[in-house]
Amino acid sequence: MATYLPDKLYHRTAEEELELLVHSIKANKVCRTERKAFNLCRATLLGKLVEPQHCSEKAISLIDCFQTVRQDANPAAKTAFQRTLECAKRLKEGGAFSFGSCSKELDEYLAL
Repeated sequence: MATYLPDKLYHRTAEEELELLVHSIKANKVCRTERKAFNLCRATLLGKLVEPQHCSEKAISLIDCFQTVRQDANPAAKTAFQRTLECAKRLKEGGAFSFGSCSKELDEYLAL
C-alpha cells in the first residue's frame, strides 16, 4: 500500500505498534470524557470546517490524557502492561494475533 508519509519520520517497529495499541485500548477507557468532548466539538460546523482551531484545547486535553496513560508511574500497572505486551508479542510471532487470547492480561491492565 502506498503511503505519503516519509518512512524515516513515521516508522514504528512491531513492538512499538503493539505498545501503542495496548495503551490506546486503555486510553479509550480512561480518556472517555476528553474523547467525547473533542469528537463533539469536531462534529460542529465551526469545529469541523470553519475554525478547526476552535477545538484545540479539547485536542490538547485528549493528547495529555493519552500521554498520562502511556506514562503511568504505578508499578502494578507497568507490570500488568508488560505481561499484556509479552502475551501480544507471543501471539503475533505465532501468527495467530488476537487480543481475545490475552484477555486476562489485558483486563488486569485495564483494571489498574
